[in-house]
Amino acid sequence: MSCVVVGPRGASSWFRRFRASAAKEYPLGLPRHQRLRRSVDIQRVQRTGHRIRGRLLMMLVVRSDTSQTRVGLTVSRKVGNAVNRNRVKRWLREAIRQQESLVPAGFDVVVIAHPQAAESSLEAIGRELAAAWSKVGTNK
Repeated sequence: MSCVVVGPRGASSWFRRFRASAAKEYPLGLPRHQRLRRSVDIQRVQRTGHRIRGRLLMMLVVRSDTSQTRVGLTVSRKVGNAVNRNRVKRWLREAIRQQESLVPAGFDVVVIAHPQAAESSLEAIGRELAAAWSKVGTNK
């Protein structure tokens, strides 16, 4: 009887293949064309954007030149340590993905998380985002 020992190389290559196939099925981030990636764009929205305030989030909105809506996320250290900040960012990305049909076209949006967002849940953040998306279309 023989025993097969799977070392770190075998396990890691299996994991890489699994992660690559899972990434196609379950994307973790927003697609590149839906993100505000340049700090110049984020600063422009923060400087000139219309503010929609909530208990957990603040959304800054500016009409875009394109028909695509792009989103940038800001979670400061006031929210908590790195674990809490990353959790809030994951919740925000997931809520945005779930509400794709509510997102109006043609805007640049920056979502800023308040410190209370760390004590909330994905559902609470989703409700607040949905309320903010409904106000985006009315405030031009």
